[in-house]
Amino acid sequence: MTAVSVMAIGGVVWFVGWWEVSDRPTMESQISALNVAVLGMLVIGAGQALWFLRGRRAVHDRRRRLLGADAAPRQATIAVAEEDRFAGSERFYHRLDCAMVDERNWSPSPRAAHERAGRTPCGVCAP
Repeated sequence: MTAVSVMAIGGVVWFVGWWEVSDRPTMESQISALNVAVLGMLVIGAGQALWFLRGRRAVHDRRRRLLGADAAPRQATIAVAEEDRFAGSERFYHRLDCAMVDERNWSPSPRAAHERAGRTPCGVCAP
C-alpha cells in the first residue's frame, strides 16, 4: 500500500506540473512548472522501485519458508565421482551431478552405451 501511495502522490505532483506547463505561453515561464513535473516523475519512479524491492523481499521470504533458512542454490561441480558413468534419457545423456538428472531413476552407464543408443550430450552439463 505504501508503494501505491507514493506512486499516487507522484502522479498528482506530475499532473500539477503538467497542468501548469500547459497554461504558460513562454518557455521561461514554464521552467518552474516543468521542474515540478520532473519531480513527480522521480517520485513515481521511487514508488515503483519500492514496489519492486518489496516484491523481491516477499519472494525471498516465501522461498525461505518453503525450502528452509539454510537453502542455497545448488552449485554445479566440475569433477564427477565416476568419470565414465553417465545417466541418460531418451534423447540426451548427462553427468551424474547434472540438474536435469535430479529426482530421476535413470541408471548410470558408460558414455559409449549412450552414444550407441543415439543420445546426444546434454547442453546444460556438457558431459
